[in-house]
Amino acid sequence: MARRPSIGYRQAMAPNVRAVEVEEFPAWVDQMYRTFFQPTAEGLAQHYVETIDRTRMLGAFEGAAVVATLRSDLQELTVPGGGVLAASGLTNVTVAPSHRRRGLLTEMATRELDAAKDRGEACSTLIAAEYPIYGRFGYGPATTSVRYEVATGGLRFTRPSTGRLELVDPVRFLEVAPGIYDQFRRAQPGSIDRNEVWWEVVTGQRSIAGRPQVQGTQAVFYGAAGELAGYVRYEGKPQTSDLRHHGTVVVHELVALGAEAYRALWGFVAELDLAVMVEAPMRPTDELLPLLLHDARKVTVAGSHDHLWLRPLDVEAMLEARRYQVAGQLVIEVHDPSGYADGRFELDGSPEGASCKRTPRSAELEASVGALGAAYLGGHRWTDLEHAGWVRELVPGAAARADLLFGTLRAPWCSTWF
Repeated sequence: MARRPSIGYRQAMAPNVRAVEVEEFPAWVDQMYRTFFQPTAEGLAQHYVETIDRTRMLGAFEGAAVVATLRSDLQELTVPGGGVLAASGLTNVTVAPSHRRRGLLTEMATRELDAAKDRGEACSTLIAAEYPIYGRFGYGPATTSVRYEVATGGLRFTRPSTGRLELVDPVRFLEVAPGIYDQFRRAQPGSIDRNEVWWEVVTGQRSIAGRPQVQGTQAVFYGAAGELAGYVRYEGKPQTSDLRHHGTVVVHELVALGAEAYRALWGFVAELDLAVMVEAPMRPTDELLPLLLHDARKVTVAGSHDHLWLRPLDVEAMLEARRYQVAGQLVIEVHDPSGYADGRFELDGSPEGASCKRTPRSAELEASVGALGAAYLGGHRWTDLEHAGWVRELVPGAAARADLLFGTLRAPWCSTWF
């Protein structure tokens, strides 16, 4: 397999990129936090020592100084149809401003993608701090998150909810929420798994040096048969003038396993006292809330952003893992300058399953590897990508057929930061 050319010719003037030793964690963490304009604190490095996989961690060293950082986690990514892929979740990527444009990011990213391919991970994911950076490494924006604002004055639902809500403390929440989320994420394309440390941090059961303690309240929902079917994490932001309350409730996360839980949880946060607004960041593009209200204009889109970016590494494994909206065949030529996903692939997909293999047949669509990453989960239509110049249609109508194949009933959504 052809791979990205080595930048070894720069080694004489570039810092040494290598694995990080335990005693070097403080310098590595300092560099990473400094680049993101965040203060470090005593004990923060120990948190990383205890919680991350050091074998997936890189640093660029100039003497004892760390001038660039990168690491990854093994993720399980849900794809359309409920299948999962092993993914390399890239995070903590920084380059010191004094060492930009010296090939450090390219060197680290190449090493990690090589390692991910060798580990058998079908793709790589990340959340891009800046949009223009990662397209050149083959990543494409695969999911979108939306921030909604809900004006609660006079808000009425079209149907009442049943079931039961219960406020719970963080300890009880930690006992039940991970299981609820796991059921949810296995049916939601674009979702990833969460480890125990993630849950301990968001519930305040694990403190991180230098970071404020987690604030907020948790509630869980029980369905008519007494089953746990959803939860919400929220925080009140009070604001009062002359005894007139106009505070905001911020929904950090709302997870529902069915329509009844969804309606009840939204009704709960929308009816909290002392607030006139609910703010819900990190929500899916196909939020159903407006359709449940007598006045859908109570809900407004306050902002949106690209969230999960996807970089294909094993096209055959990726296209076989997901299910398709209709039965059909398609031949796609993928251009990947790094070589990981380069080639021509014949897809035979259906709602029941799929096969994919390299083929000598003529291509019907030609796509960059980033375009495939953007389209794979259904977050971007092939026809839109074709119009934007990311995809080239070689057979008339091929992009429209790809839209039918790759379409999803639920918009892809990742509700997890990493």
